[in-house]
Amino acid sequence: TLGVERIGVEGAKIALAIADDGRANWQALLPKSATSSATDVIPPKAESSPAAATAVPSSAGSPWRLTLGRFEANEMALSFSDRRAPSAIAMTLGQAKLGLGIAMEAGPQGISGTLSDFMFSTGAFAADRFGDKFGVQSLRVMLSTLNLNTVVDQPRVGIEQLKFDVSSAIGATGKQAVRVDRMAFDVRDIDIAIDKAMSTVSALTINDPMFEAQGLGLTGDSSKPMVALKSVALGAKQVRAELGLKPQISADVVRTALAALVVHESDDKAVAARLGKLEATGGHASSSTRSVEFERIVLADGYASASYTADGRLNWDRLIAQFTPTSAANASTATRIEPNPTSRAWNIAAKVVEMDNFGAAYADARQQPPLAVAVR
Repeated sequence: TLGVERIGVEGAKIALAIADDGRANWQALLPKSATSSATDVIPPKAESSPAAATAVPSSAGSPWRLTLGRFEANEMALSFSDRRAPSAIAMTLGQAKLGLGIAMEAGPQGISGTLSDFMFSTGAFAADRFGDKFGVQSLRVMLSTLNLNTVVDQPRVGIEQLKFDVSSAIGATGKQAVRVDRMAFDVRDIDIAIDKAMSTVSALTINDPMFEAQGLGLTGDSSKPMVALKSVALGAKQVRAELGLKPQISADVVRTALAALVVHESDDKAVAARLGKLEATGGHASSSTRSVEFERIVLADGYASASYTADGRLNWDRLIAQFTPTSAANASTATRIEPNPTSRAWNIAAKVVEMDNFGAAYADARQQPPLAVAVR
């Protein structure tokens, strides 16, 4: 049995760096490997005896118990870099805080324990891999309780009150850059069933999950906005996943809300499409039936336009090009992905659909005289 009331760490700074030849900056502090010279001191081998071979400690079979009332680390700074190709990566973490409590019991039959009042936060995080960059201004993860029990025939992990909050996240990869002013994920509880024989997750149940994001933006190679979204919210009463040979996922009472979606044209001035509001409630989704059903969908303040210039350029070309993996020059040689003929199409249905204040426009300057049609 080991019990500790409190452990506190203040102002820790840890740096791990791996050079391009594989040498780590901590390597000199690690124990020498088995390939060290023969002059290394090797502890003598213990003599064997029948008594020693059959001796069993009096505590054999008794579980170890560990109790840590509270662990707290404040104002930590962490950095990691790996210069080895092709997995070169660099990460930094600043103003980090960590807090948790542990009560655990481990024995021959398995492990059972509780992680309580877990909290991790950081004031700044940045990562760079192959020029792809990701960073957040602040990140916070909290959970009330995590229970683990592998002693029973059906091992389980239970999580209560999980919260995840990120502000000012920016990611850049290739020609695209994505920004999010704020993201939040909240779950009432999670139940995870573990296959003891395979040591894998067999089933997952999530109750009252809710995801929210505000201030989303997507820019392309010109660093000018292509897509902007004021807010989005996704939620459900319950999400279930069976993770066997044929994984199946279902969700009940799905809720979706979207506000102020704007897609800009190639010249970054006109609007190619917009949607003021989308609300979908009372839904059910199932991967086994490949269906999504809603009680009610509301769409409002929508508009879309498509226009061709005299030389054949479409106002959506710039947006499409950002997500096209091959250029027009080698499109003919690109590998074509054929649909799976055995897969059923997804069906989306709604009992009630309401639409208000919609419009559309189409223009084609390739024709003479030019064609222009608008519906308001």
